[in-house]
Amino acid sequence: MTAEASAPSGLVEDPTGAVAALLDRVLPGLVVVVGSLPPHARDLDLLVRPDEETAISRALRSAGFVADGERWARFADCSAVEVELLRARDLDVPATEIELLFEAAVPLPGSDRLAAPAPQHRILLGAVQLLGRSGHLAPGHRERLQRVIDEHPGAWAQAEDRAAEWRAEDRLERLGRALSGKSPAAHRRVLPLLRRVRATLRPRVIALSGIDGSGKSLQARALAETLERLGYPAAVTWAPLANEAWLDRLARPIKRVLRVVPWLRPPTGVEGPGRREAASNPGRILRQRSRGLTSAWATIVAVANGWSLGRDVLRHAWAGRVVVADRYHLDSTVRMRFLYDEHREFRLQRLIVAVLSPAPGYAFFLDVEPATSLARKDDGWSQEELAIQARVYREEHTRFDAERVDGERRSDELCSEIAERVWRGLG
Repeated sequence: MTAEASAPSGLVEDPTGAVAALLDRVLPGLVVVVGSLPPHARDLDLLVRPDEETAISRALRSAGFVADGERWARFADCSAVEVELLRARDLDVPATEIELLFEAAVPLPGSDRLAAPAPQHRILLGAVQLLGRSGHLAPGHRERLQRVIDEHPGAWAQAEDRAAEWRAEDRLERLGRALSGKSPAAHRRVLPLLRRVRATLRPRVIALSGIDGSGKSLQARALAETLERLGYPAAVTWAPLANEAWLDRLARPIKRVLRVVPWLRPPTGVEGPGRREAASNPGRILRQRSRGLTSAWATIVAVANGWSLGRDVLRHAWAGRVVVADRYHLDSTVRMRFLYDEHREFRLQRLIVAVLSPAPGYAFFLDVEPATSLARKDDGWSQEELAIQARVYREEHTRFDAERVDGERRSDELCSEIAERVWRGLG
């Protein structure tokens, strides 16, 4: 069965338009779309009264949506669509004004039950909903409100006429200052900077881990795209252990010297995982024979890896993005044990990586069998080497609070499961 065949009909392509059509068939009364309008909207924000809320909840649940408070989302085909319900009674606006808002709403083309607020009510909703106590207005909301004002010159005066009844005179005045750029300097300059600093101090990181071929990269890209669709700017990072260029520059002259040292040649008759790689890597042989050198080099690698991970996370957090890490702390420890000594825990080195890079809010371990890895992707590891890595991942993942997921399952099923878990957490 294809992914399209397994999804509820009409909810794959043009998802918000399809959801709007679904709701139009089941609603007993009018619902007001207070955000971007379908079919071009990324999600649907609906102002609802009790009867309509009940009907919407029932319809969305039957169409495969899941709820998180007032938010509903459906995850399928490595994407998502979201519907958020705003209860009219929660607006702190008199009931008579709410009724006037619904009476003045303009039905959407081709719809009997979905409507857009009248221009003056869009402005008042902007003052009541969007403008926080700080006086800051998000760029997207600013553009939409400015478009309403430009297209309907009399709307602002009408909003002022109703502001007292909405108990929103002060907020409407602040909205006007924000739209005209006359907000206090702190609102325009300092507060955005403070938000960036706060996002950097508390970055949002989702880590995906597993052996090569487990599907990390596919799931990382799918999750980032889904988060973008749900309104969370996201970026994928990739910083595997010992991948920094300066480590290669540091090791290159040392390796040239080591290649001419006779006692660093591998012992004869040695067979098993990594034999060919060891034969051409005297540095690895030296590390295997010297515990102190192994610790020293692993420490250098840990510093490099932790710095690289932390740098990438903070750069994206400063820009307000959720970071989806394709390899993170768990992978660093597993690769360290595999490359240097699988029987050692490398406590100091894993601590260094953890100190230099933020802890993930969510971590997922995609568990697959070595044979599956080889069938999906050949990165030069033998099945025996992949078996060692898989075993170490299974030993380590609980220490990192990484949730094990079955990477053998269909990728679209995993996309939905991971995205839903993250969506609930970010909300």
